[in-house]
Amino acid sequence: MFDEFRIAASSEWRCTADAWLLVRMSSGMGYWHDSAKGYREVSEGDTLLLFPSALGSVMASRLCDVTIQVFAIDLQMLSGVLTVNECRALVAFAQGNREKVTLLPRQHAFSARFAEICRNQRPNELLSRLKLLQLFAELLGEGLQTSWMIESNLSDGRARFRQLICQVPEAELMRCSVLDLAKRLSCSQRHFSRLFREEVGVSLRDKQQKLRLDRARYLLEQSSDKIINIALEAGYQSLSLFNVMFKKRFQMTPSQWRIQARKGKKPRRFQISADNSLVSATAPVPQNGAG
Repeated sequence: MFDEFRIAASSEWRCTADAWLLVRMSSGMGYWHDSAKGYREVSEGDTLLLFPSALGSVMASRLCDVTIQVFAIDLQMLSGVLTVNECRALVAFAQGNREKVTLLPRQHAFSARFAEICRNQRPNELLSRLKLLQLFAELLGEGLQTSWMIESNLSDGRARFRQLICQVPEAELMRCSVLDLAKRLSCSQRHFSRLFREEVGVSLRDKQQKLRLDRARYLLEQSSDKIINIALEAGYQSLSLFNVMFKKRFQMTPSQWRIQARKGKKPRRFQISADNSLVSATAPVPQNGAG
């Protein structure tokens, strides 16, 4: 999702997202503020890469309003694109990187390309979103590298299994049976199940259950669809079974989860809106002559 909005002078936009964020200072001058490093000046044309665990604020100077452009990348929405290994690698990269915020100055090639996309195309068109997603993938190239190395000898069953897991998107994995995957690996179902548990740490059925319930949880938070439709979207043909499995995993029913999310009793996911995102500054904007 892409959005653009204004922050009034001396106000801030507080980041509490659980998504990767690309934040570009489209106009004006402001600051990134967090408890770890204090204030960092962000000038017009600069871009911030915010990790999912980044906590802080984009603050406008006292002298002028600023406009920021934000592109959010939610890994749960990319289950049809990212493989299991790629999702795992990105999560591990985010958790292991001490620097939760990266500042890319306007002269940086990434910032220049970000600006070009925003300038020449409608930001929320499919092509624009794909180009921004490509930029993100290029920027995090090392983080996207799987930690599992594929041996050159593909006659080895374990090596072929690892290659298969690296290639299958999570959305496809949710729909595949042990028989389907065993055929693609040219092995028995029993052998495939054993390899899957040894390499992934859980059974295929447990992994599919987790992926389906995570997908359902996201849809409950982000959409107003009927729960029966969400159950079907997540791969459950029985609403009663869906309710039982959801409550077992999250200790509440799907209806209760949706109510909790709407009341804000659980951490809110990424949202951009003038009403919800702009709040009064909680700390003074630093005085440095530039405002």
